[in-house]
Amino acid sequence: KEAIWQLKDTGVDLWLTVQGKAPDDAAAVRVVREISDDAAAAGVRVALYPHKGFFVATADDALRILHQVDRPNLGVSINLCHELAAGNADRMDGIVKACAPHLFFVSINGADRTGGWSELIRPLGEGSFDVAGFLKSLGTAGYKGPVGLQCYQIPGAPEEHLKRSILNWKLISGVIAEPEKP
Repeated sequence: KEAIWQLKDTGVDLWLTVQGKAPDDAAAVRVVREISDDAAAAGVRVALYPHKGFFVATADDALRILHQVDRPNLGVSINLCHELAAGNADRMDGIVKACAPHLFFVSINGADRTGGWSELIRPLGEGSFDVAGFLKSLGTAGYKGPVGLQCYQIPGAPEEHLKRSILNWKLISGVIAEPEKP
């Protein structure tokens, strides 16, 4: 609660994971509602962050909890690698549409459609998953919020994969045109 009040008037949102095991949603809803109410009093928004292996593991889980908590300052985030880890590669358009009215944050990275973390978290521009198509779905759904880059445990020099990711971001976001091929 003290940390929430430290965020007052900063414009910072709280990214919240919901961990643990429970037979139903009741305890999670109670805790998220309490956090959301405390945050609202401080003028802070709260976004549920889905994470593989947690109680809220996917955007679908986040939406389920969000609807039960029913607070205007509560939203969801889509983390591409965790959705892919859940086997949702073919459902991303529907997930984006369902989340759009409540979507506060998106996290992307290069990725294959399936695999372990080394396949699901790669530099932007690498992998078989169509990240540009995912961004197009977000735009079609009206999303205008922040898009973060997931870089967790990418091997190699961070400066190098960040340079490649920035270049690929510019390509897929339309900031620069694709270079002509010889």
